[in-house]
Amino acid sequence: MSSKGWMIVLASALTLAGLWLLLTNLPTSSNVTVTNSDPPGTAHTLVFLRSGPGRDFERIGFLDPGATASAIARDSAGGWLLLDAPRGWVSNTAGDLSGPIDSLPVSDERCELPNAERVILSNPENGDLIVMRMGPSDWFEPIDDRLLVPGGATVLMARTADGSWVLTDPHGWIRTESMEILGDLGVLPVLSIRDH
Repeated sequence: MSSKGWMIVLASALTLAGLWLLLTNLPTSSNVTVTNSDPPGTAHTLVFLRSGPGRDFERIGFLDPGATASAIARDSAGGWLLLDAPRGWVSNTAGDLSGPIDSLPVSDERCELPNAERVILSNPENGDLIVMRMGPSDWFEPIDDRLLVPGGATVLMARTADGSWVLTDPHGWIRTESMEILGDLGVLPVLSIRDH
């Protein structure tokens, strides 16, 4: 074979090698899932979703105990994962992972609150101290350091189906009786927690 022929063969081989390297280093689709492995019915082990990859970003939702969601991206450091539905960022240590996250594409997406408005629970000025509980029933233990003082207010994350109890941020359950609700309680997701 002439030197020109060898040059063509070599160029073709290098081109194929380059294509192979390019294709093998592209992010591939991944089936990584995140599972909150705590059993359904537990009230104090929600995996919170945040608007961005870090604890400084606001809470915008949660992954229920026992629920699983698909991870569609990661931050550049690999410490946070972006979930598809519900949409939001979780720490990669917050739940059980089904596989390695290296194949997930890197993203810096910021997620919005799923509801257009915040729903706020307010304790009337002339009310009593309101104790937050571990779950939506008087059977659940109070959270010692979580109180809603008269005149105080807190952002709501979820509600029971009948709206008689709401989950606050920071985390705790409050009975809505005698409380003032600012916003539409109906836009909040329903979280089913059993009494015990």
